[in-house]
Amino acid sequence: MKSKLSLRDIASWQLDPENSEVDLPIVQRGFVWKPKQIEDLWDSILRGYPIGSFLMQQSGDKFDLLDGQQRATSIMLGFVNPYSSNTSSNVWSDRTNRLHPNIWIDIDDKSAMPLSNKYSVRVTTMPHPWGYQAVKNNTVLSVPDRRNALSLFRKNEDNKNKIYTKFSSHTVFPYDSSMPVPLSILIASKNVEEVMENLKVLPSHIQTKQNSDQFMNLEAYINLLNTTFKANLENIFNLVQLRISDKGTKVNYDIVQNEIINESINNSDSQQDPTLFVRVNSSGTTLGGDDLIYSIYKSLYPSSKRLIESIGSSFAPEKLIISLASRLSYTSVNDFKFPDRMTVQRFQQLIATDDFKNKLEKYIGNDKNSIFKNLFFEAIELLKYSNSFGEPIPNFLIKQLILKNSDLFLFLLTWLNNNSEISLSSDYKLKIVGKILSLDWFGFDNYRELWQNVDNPNFFDEPLTNLISLSITKGMKAIVPPKLLKDYFSETFDQALELEGGWKHKFLPTKSIMDYYKKTYPEVDESKIEDEFHNFIMWIRETQNKSLISFSQRGYLNRNFSEYNSMESLEDSSVPWDWDHIYPASWVSNKRVKYFSIRYWTWSIGNYRALSLEQNRAESNNLSPAERLSDKDIRTASFVFDNDYKYWSQIVQRTDDQEISARNHLNAVLTRMINIYEKYWIDLNMDSFFNFINEN
Repeated sequence: MKSKLSLRDIASWQLDPENSEVDLPIVQRGFVWKPKQIEDLWDSILRGYPIGSFLMQQSGDKFDLLDGQQRATSIMLGFVNPYSSNTSSNVWSDRTNRLHPNIWIDIDDKSAMPLSNKYSVRVTTMPHPWGYQAVKNNTVLSVPDRRNALSLFRKNEDNKNKIYTKFSSHTVFPYDSSMPVPLSILIASKNVEEVMENLKVLPSHIQTKQNSDQFMNLEAYINLLNTTFKANLENIFNLVQLRISDKGTKVNYDIVQNEIINESINNSDSQQDPTLFVRVNSSGTTLGGDDLIYSIYKSLYPSSKRLIESIGSSFAPEKLIISLASRLSYTSVNDFKFPDRMTVQRFQQLIATDDFKNKLEKYIGNDKNSIFKNLFFEAIELLKYSNSFGEPIPNFLIKQLILKNSDLFLFLLTWLNNNSEISLSSDYKLKIVGKILSLDWFGFDNYRELWQNVDNPNFFDEPLTNLISLSITKGMKAIVPPKLLKDYFSETFDQALELEGGWKHKFLPTKSIMDYYKKTYPEVDESKIEDEFHNFIMWIRETQNKSLISFSQRGYLNRNFSEYNSMESLEDSSVPWDWDHIYPASWVSNKRVKYFSIRYWTWSIGNYRALSLEQNRAESNNLSPAERLSDKDIRTASFVFDNDYKYWSQIVQRTDDQEISARNHLNAVLTRMINIYEKYWIDLNMDSFFNFINEN
């Protein structure tokens, strides 16, 4: 291998893997850098800054890259040309063949960019095909900007019938820019004239926010490059060619001895790092315990990597699959004790024992017979179950449960494994779905006690009140039937309007609520009922509990975003719809509001809806609820019924000091909030978990 590496050498590791001397070792994880990090790296490259050395280990006639994967992949992405059918890549981290990030250089030296950068590097991704903000390049575009970009993208025939997370790299461009040029075209072209010719493959509808008054299509864009920005283009082209040439950027590397690698991987001393790459990556993106456990597992069973990836599919990362399988193996060989989350040292100790190792090997299995894979997909299909309530649970809600509440999902996997001989009836499947989702959505946290039911075949027939009582003092909320909730707010409407104490207002139970708690949750001290009821109201009011909204709107979300299953490539925070306020947040944020309840209840799930960018077609966030919901199809998509629309339709302006408007606002939000909660209660047949209701 050369004494120093060029950028082209580094890119070839993945673009030409058959002839490459460098590969990624099995212990390494996937690509985790965010767009800002890619942009900043290329800014450093263009400025001639050093970008750090690589660390490698010789493995036969090749070298394994131990440190530098994120930089290497970011460099490679600059060479990937989405407009060329000849470009092929073996991206180390890509298991799903998803859209690669695309890198652009804004050649307008007056374009907006981060203060710390000299060059405006722009990255477009699958979750954000329009890119990120130019100045705050770690921040997504505003909703109006995304909406404007989407309307431009829709002009392309390939984009018309797709959700935007399915757009191709060659049909999109960074919106918050001035004169963006794909870095790959600058790299692939021999001269500026060839750049101009190659740019003709860009979308015909290209138009940017910062330069919208100069060009509105590809022809005008190319004309500007040939005239006003020709000198800029020549300068950037020459700079890029210099940096990627053999005389340009040079990157050092070090080679570590095999003996050190083997010692690091096999060392079980709790005072030592389990793998060398933990140490060498300590200043980079933090590695978690599950990352390290998966790395150890891959070093022991390299042939099972593809199987692990297929088990997780798009629902869970590989490290979580190994975590779940390891904990299932542990509980299976330890009389079904609760399996705590594995530490690296604990996993190393266990994998050295025959019982645990054999059980883990048995569960993971092979491509033809994997017990864990079958269990995993059985659990997912069960959670999608919809025979009793029409629309299945959206994939992204199931993924959210797996990622954020892995203890609960592990309980379901273990219960299914222990009760594999049971034939599940339709009613029982619905009870499983209802109980699991209730525990997830209402904060259950006492998993040690829950684990006592892991081999109980009748567990999902038992009242939910038993579990709520186990966790009520700090975890799961003591839920009440929607009928009681309606009666409560009907009786205490004026208190909800006045909100004595402002944000510290306490929702006090009425007599009927007190009687319900005493009968349903007798284990709860009577002096604590006020707190428990208040906590329940606060929980269903809070906007971060958007699962209930997603569940109530699942028909709309399934029809419009059936393929969406949450992003996990560069970030996991984007959804292909708006979380939109029906009553505009801009009407209360930093505004004088006489009735505090308007400010308070605007931030409630009753005022939130999921709506696609196309349907949320307002030019600003200031349209009134009456205007937003005037279309019947929009109301249906927004889960707005006649009983709350009659109030929304009366709100035509900011309700700052009119009592009647404040009452309409509160009626609208409370009615829709209860509608959302009632949808959950009815569709999942929650009455079946509260025996006394049926007795009445």
